Amino acid sequence: MARSRRASLVGIAAVAALLAGGVAAFAVVSGDDDEAGARSAAQRYLRILSDDGRDPDDLTELVAVGDPEALDRADTLLAQARERISDVSLGESREISTAETSSDVVFDRFERVEVRYRLAGERHRSAITLGLPRTGTDGGWLVVTPLSGEVDWNAASWGTAQLDVEVGDVAVTEPGRTTYEPDAQLVHPGVYPVRASVGPYLTSPATDLVVATGSTPLPTFDLAPTADGTAAITEQVLAAFEPCTRGTAYCPATTLVDDDPLPEGWWHGFTTEPTVTVEGTTITLRDGAFRYASAAGERTVRFDGTGRMVVDPATGEPGVAVPLELERR
Repeated sequence: MARSRRASLVGIAAVAALLAGGVAAFAVVSGDDDEAGARSAAQRYLRILSDDGRDPDDLTELVAVGDPEALDRADTLLAQARERISDVSLGESREISTAETSSDVVFDRFERVEVRYRLAGERHRSAITLGLPRTGTDGGWLVVTPLSGEVDWNAASWGTAQLDVEVGDVAVTEPGRTTYEPDAQLVHPGVYPVRASVGPYLTSPATDLVVATGSTPLPTFDLAPTADGTAAITEQVLAAFEPCTRGTAYCPATTLVDDDPLPEGWWHGFTTEPTVTVEGTTITLRDGAFRYASAAGERTVRFDGTGRMVVDPATGEPGVAVPLELERR
């Protein structure tokens, strides 16, 4: 009886060992399948990011973030990118216990996958995190920490004026804002053509902005006046001479005629209005001429000059800082 009981115990132990082995083997196979599923989802996600023939809106089904509108904005901008990531490959992947995610989806597992890619002639290495939604919910692996950077478009300014910024044909700032409020936006990696302006008066040529991961500062914008801006500045320059009609106070031309005693009504106006150009904030006046009355009779003064452009932060309208600096030609 003792031997029979011992044999039974051995048999039970063997069955238990086999069952345990079966469970262990299943767990390994299941883990491999899950990892393969995560990597497959990562590859689908990266193919859309890298292929400029793919619609960025397709990313919506593969990414879970807390602010869907932020993803929609990033997708819209990606369609404007001059260059997308290329030469993409996956590195090692590993399961992690937790992940920072803003999504409302409840996840059972997380997988972190290394990503290598080329952008703007340089190699980059980063990682994305994917989550497997809780058992019983629809869908497979989703990207919860995307391959993305951040850009604070509202940080664009020129002196005291806030800049209106466009990426391609898409406006990314609120037109006419007068104060700075930080607003870092999610942006997919790529090379983006960025242009800035101040109302209809100043604009810059498009400048390439390379966005990889992390926070990306804005480039320095080389602003120049538009035709409307040059017209507005020229009007302001000519208006700076209006005090001359009332006397010598605040009249920029008095420095050119201070050797003569000036009678009342000495200013006889321009014979040639100066040509006005602007580079940066420097205003240049060329080939101007005016007449004035002196004790010896009417005289003509030809002049050049310089001034400084300012921008009204409330309206974006350019103006002229007084006084103008004039010199005889």
